[in-house]
Amino acid sequence: MVLYKRKQVNFIPPPPIPSDLNIQVYYIPQTKEWFPNYEDYLSRMDYYKRKKFVCEITGNSCLTFFEALQSEAKEIEGVERNFPEALREHILRFLQFNRITRLDQLVDKVYSVFKNDFFPGETIFIKGTLTDYNSLKPAKELNNDIKTNDENQPLIKQRGTIREKVQQRLGDAITTKYLVVRLNDMQQSIVTPDKIARDRNHFTKWLIKTFIKLTVARSHKVNAPWVVKDKYAKKYRIPQKYPEDLIQFADSTPTGENMIKSKSKRSQSQGQNSRQRGRSEQHAKEQSKKDALLLQQQQQQQQQILLKKKFPAHYLPESLELDDELFASERSTPALNGSTNNNVINSSSLQPTKKHITNDLEIKFDIQNPKPMPDALVLPVNSKTWNEHLIEEIIKGKGNSSKEEDEEDEEDEEEEEDKDVIVKQIKKLSSRKIHAVQEALQSWIFINVYHSALNLDTMTFDDFVYAMGWNGDQFNELGRCELLDEIWCSILSAFVSNQLPTGKELSAAREKEIIFGLQIQLPPKTSYINPIKKEAQDGNDDDERGSESEHEEKTLKSEDDEDEDEDEEEEEDDEDDKKINTRSKSKAKNGEEAEEEDEEEEDKKEEDGEEEEENDEEEESEDDVDHNAYNVMNYRNSSWDDKLRKRNFKDGNWQCILLGILSLVEYVPSYKSLIEEIYHVLAPRDLPATPTTVLDQFYDHMDINLKFQVLKVLVDLLISGTVVRNYIDSCLDASTVLRRNRLDNIRDYKINLENAQRVNATMVEMLNEHQKTDEDKEKEKEKEKEKEKEKEESNGTPTTTTYRRPRLNYQAFEMTENEASFAKENSTFKDLWHERKEYLLKLNQLKSEKREIEKKLTELDCQRVKLLGKDRLFNRYWWFENNGLPTLHGGSGDDDENDDESNDKKDKEDEGTHDDNDDDKEEVLEETYLMGKLWVQGPSDDDLRIYFKTNYEEANKFNEEYSQYEFLDYQLKLNSKIDEDKDHDIKQQVDIKPDESNDTTNTSSKKTHIREMDFSKLPPPFLKTVSKLYDVNFTKNEIYKHEDLIIDHEGALTSYEKSQELSPVERKTIEEYSDPLVNGSNWRYYDKPEQITKLITWLNPWGKRESQLKKELAAVKDAIILSMEARRKALYLDKIPDEEIAIEKDITKINEKIYKIQNQNSNNNSNNDEGEEIEDDEDESPGPKRNLRRKFTPRKKQKLQTVGDVIEFGNIDDLKSFKQKLQNQLKEKKEERDLSRVLEWVNSKALELFDKSLYDGGDKFKSKSKKSKHY
Repeated sequence: MVLYKRKQVNFIPPPPIPSDLNIQVYYIPQTKEWFPNYEDYLSRMDYYKRKKFVCEITGNSCLTFFEALQSEAKEIEGVERNFPEALREHILRFLQFNRITRLDQLVDKVYSVFKNDFFPGETIFIKGTLTDYNSLKPAKELNNDIKTNDENQPLIKQRGTIREKVQQRLGDAITTKYLVVRLNDMQQSIVTPDKIARDRNHFTKWLIKTFIKLTVARSHKVNAPWVVKDKYAKKYRIPQKYPEDLIQFADSTPTGENMIKSKSKRSQSQGQNSRQRGRSEQHAKEQSKKDALLLQQQQQQQQQILLKKKFPAHYLPESLELDDELFASERSTPALNGSTNNNVINSSSLQPTKKHITNDLEIKFDIQNPKPMPDALVLPVNSKTWNEHLIEEIIKGKGNSSKEEDEEDEEDEEEEEDKDVIVKQIKKLSSRKIHAVQEALQSWIFINVYHSALNLDTMTFDDFVYAMGWNGDQFNELGRCELLDEIWCSILSAFVSNQLPTGKELSAAREKEIIFGLQIQLPPKTSYINPIKKEAQDGNDDDERGSESEHEEKTLKSEDDEDEDEDEEEEEDDEDDKKINTRSKSKAKNGEEAEEEDEEEEDKKEEDGEEEEENDEEEESEDDVDHNAYNVMNYRNSSWDDKLRKRNFKDGNWQCILLGILSLVEYVPSYKSLIEEIYHVLAPRDLPATPTTVLDQFYDHMDINLKFQVLKVLVDLLISGTVVRNYIDSCLDASTVLRRNRLDNIRDYKINLENAQRVNATMVEMLNEHQKTDEDKEKEKEKEKEKEKEKEESNGTPTTTTYRRPRLNYQAFEMTENEASFAKENSTFKDLWHERKEYLLKLNQLKSEKREIEKKLTELDCQRVKLLGKDRLFNRYWWFENNGLPTLHGGSGDDDENDDESNDKKDKEDEGTHDDNDDDKEEVLEETYLMGKLWVQGPSDDDLRIYFKTNYEEANKFNEEYSQYEFLDYQLKLNSKIDEDKDHDIKQQVDIKPDESNDTTNTSSKKTHIREMDFSKLPPPFLKTVSKLYDVNFTKNEIYKHEDLIIDHEGALTSYEKSQELSPVERKTIEEYSDPLVNGSNWRYYDKPEQITKLITWLNPWGKRESQLKKELAAVKDAIILSMEARRKALYLDKIPDEEIAIEKDITKINEKIYKIQNQNSNNNSNNDEGEEIEDDEDESPGPKRNLRRKFTPRKKQKLQTVGDVIEFGNIDDLKSFKQKLQNQLKEKKEERDLSRVLEWVNSKALELFDKSLYDGGDKFKSKSKKSKHY
């Protein structure tokens, strides 16, 4: 039987015979199919010539139908020619309803059972000596001679045929003898099985396997038996009646006959409906009331079914929806009124298979049930407020400078350039989102994965982001942030070792122009990512200060690079580098020394009168450097590497060291612009070149995105460094040891488990025998007799018997009442119970050890972060706590598969009653987290190129256009003086948790009716960008593409063809409307447990990518939810503290009071004329205000301190001012929560190792000479 994608081929039924028999038809002889239409014939032949067919017997795939059919015919011919005919019936009887699921095990079983068992009609070989065959003695004498032959004579085989098989019972043993006829002389002899054998080529495992595949079939369900096909069952008279316990597999077992595609069953259902309509009138009157109720229920059910059909949970591939056979069972299910649901397909009952899983983009979609919208990473509060402060300063400076420039009217071009720079700065600072998300994530992962090598304690991502946004106000008021300093100091310490060089080593390093103790490998100067320019090769590199040749001169080499330079080209470069000093050392001067040298050069110029052109160009290039970075990094003739080696980080020194490290790689093109920007920010030309200046500039003017980008550059350099490589090697060694321990643990667990099950089985048997009565024993004897009769009826063929071992309770540490009573009577049972208890305790111990080993292995897996998978639109999903990081959560996957749910519950109860320390640890783990977010990244560059037919730059146009429109909206709001942030904060403070209420209403409404789409609240920048780039237009409730309706008002596709006409980018903008992820620079995250469950249900299991992603997410779902719940609990995201709740309640009371007063004022003003209203506004206040002032007159000198006083005696101004005061208090409370967590962080790792932090020089080298001075 030929298979198509591992499934049986369905043949097309013959069409009706045409009236004109003289027409030409097209015939396929192999399948006996004929077609009146040539196009149908071609399409069918195209189907048969696909390389997706499989030969069922050999298992060979990637064949056409005709190749597979030819392969099967060849194998069938070999079986018919070689496999013994007399053996087939007995093997088929053994295979019928056999429950051995694996084919290889079944082949081994058949071979072992029938290897020494022979049947009448078989041709075999008789073993004997030459004298035996030449004597031509009768059968009895020949048999005796064969038994007593001489061992020295050679054995000779002769062909014979078995006539009869005789079995005799001698006591308990059964002896078998065969009556054999020799083919050469037709003499008969009685032989034993050890004197005969089959031909080796006629009874092999390969032939048995081929015979089984040819004659036997099996259902796709679990634990299904093997069943002989109808063709061979009828031929060899094999009984086909299913046992009672196997009846459920009868419908799904293949019969081996050719399957013909069944037509639609509408005619059958129509016939049934007509018979139902033709019921008698009397019966209709009796059932009238019941039918009315049933019709109402059916109408409601049909409405729900229609909704599910229009918007199912998961759309099926288009090929499945057209397949009638797949839904035949669903269509034939009876409805409430007895009819069949011919038009309703219940796709939820279907399970996806490898055959039907297809490309995700080929499946239909809708936006009625969209995926949960991920959030963007926004700026922390401290960075956001500081950016607003910087924008105000830039605008003020712009106004002052513009006045001076207007008065002068000389530098118009420079003014335009300055305006462009100012606009770019404001645009960069006005965004609420963090743009360097990838740099932040990569840096945080590196720090936490390699925290042991960096001598740094772990930190949460929220604290990491908040610490990186530490601004100038916080530095001046609160001082330095220990978390921020420890991060930078730990990273910088990994670049240069703390070992102090001797005088000889230092002089040798200076001669070679290398940095002593450098632990990184610098990028090559000449490579495919950093080619040498032609100007640099020609030697014309003195025109510009930032040319590549000068960057080559400025770089320093590490000791590893010096040892690895073996090629001739690299040696030539080294010789050239040795002749030229680096820029960092040539610029290692104090400010006064530089001025003195300039004066000396001017004196020489006056005396000589002439200078060479090269010196002039060098002076001009030095004047072009508009920063003091090279002077600051080597302040007071102390090089930055010397400070780093001595771990001198205080008072702005580590910022100077940062500039020095960046100077090593400023020649790299990808780093060049960033490093130049850092130079200008930290060491501007118009400020003194001192470490205090760099320190102030770091906190005042260095943006958080810039910090993340610089930190990522350092991380890139350290990845291939010595510290990381040594740590990875140690992790690999430790993981190999742990894997060996895990294998030993598994082996010990299996041994103890087998022993515990063996003891448990004996205990159960003893208990059952003790509890049995005389009637039970008689019933068992009758059952045994029945089994013996069945064996005799089966003609001696062996049958398979299943033995079920009694289930082992892993928590049976105490005796039950029956066991205790029986243990008092039987001492052996008591000893067995204690033995089983010891095994169970050992099993639990091994389980806990295995959990610890698995946790350590996940922590040591630090080489790369594992990707969970991709969705239909090629978005990538990352769970960064999956490997490499310390395991601070416990998942459900830690429990052993053999344990029951009840046992797990008992285990938890026992742990809760006995182990208090374990409870404390679990509470700590529940409240501890590192990330607490599931990250979503846009498509990779390869996915953009292959599937989206675009590149990163083209896809990034969406981000550029969106940010441009967003900045224009920001400018309009800024000019109109609308404080959007305050309004947003007030709305959040007054309305407690508005999002949750909306979500609940939406979810409840989705269950009852279809939601009407509303695109009116989408952000205008998104609508403009999508319309401009992709011509996708969002109306109020519909979506159009080139004026064609794509999505209707209910969020459904107008047609499947329209969805296939959409490009992947256009589909991405529609499905991810308002915030699509267009490339790898876009990152979003989920941080709510309900979002994870909704995401898993949204993923379509019929898609290739989403089916894999769904499995991976389901595997780590528990760990993700635990981490998210711990984060939300620690940050008070779901439960607001009591103090803040009290403040919010007071704000709502004040708002209600203000609303009442305003309504009273509006009602009073509406009764007066316009002229009277103007006079009232100028002279005196309205009636209610007048009354309030009269009540408040005796308490004018008293201050309003409480909310009750303000509500009772205050006017509108007092209410508004007190409300603003409460809002400021609430804002301060929220900021204090983030601030307190960051300030409470301590580098416990450094304190344990060095008794002080890295910023204080904890990693400083301690020489032995200092210790010897004390003696």
